[in-house]
Amino acid sequence: MSGRPAWRRVSFGGLAVLVPPGLTTPDERAVDGEVLVLAGDGLRLTLDASPFRDRFLAARPRPGRRPVPGTAAGDEVVAFDAADGGTVVAALLPEPVSASVHVGPGADLDTALDIIRSISHEREEPGR
Repeated sequence: MSGRPAWRRVSFGGLAVLVPPGLTTPDERAVDGEVLVLAGDGLRLTLDASPFRDRFLAARPRPGRRPVPGTAAGDEVVAFDAADGGTVVAALLPEPVSASVHVGPGADLDTALDIIRSISHEREEPGR
């Protein structure tokens, strides 16, 4: 992260994640209030603790699904192709939260990977 502006810590659903300053809360809000969405710079981080979350987001077969080196809160990280030509990076986290970063076409995949890899359980320090 050297040479980048300072990232901030965000807590949600028992997890902590580091996010770059360009990610902010968009105008739309989750209906049930149990979803955190931060977006900007071609990235969209979604932390979902709702009963409607995609529990198998990262585990299901997906086009271009591939493992990614590193972990998020000690769990596997994967990437797969998004319908818009971008990429989704997701963590295979246990219940109760799903975590993913949608990377739009041309956006910085490395930043998305850094965000996902920074996820830790609230009691731990988020890190890379």
